[in-house]
Amino acid sequence: MTLASKLVAADIHEAWIGANDINGDDVVKFLESDTLLNLTLWINGAPDHRDGNCVKFDAVVVRLALEECSDELPFICEIV
Repeated sequence: MTLASKLVAADIHEAWIGANDINGDDVVKFLESDTLLNLTLWINGAPDHRDGNCVKFDAVVVRLALEECSDELPFICEIV
């Protein structure tokens, strides 16, 4: 079972993944490791830094997008 299907089965359609570009430099990094986020799962046109600074995973379309960090979403801490 994929991560996306597990989230949808739990009725979770969007979740934070712990990455952002809050520094304002348009470089998306994971919070804890400062590792650059360079994935091909971005929603068309993303990352669009005008939409927000925090990265969410959309489990329905299996893509990433930037959203306002103040949006209340569940979060994914670790995939094992």
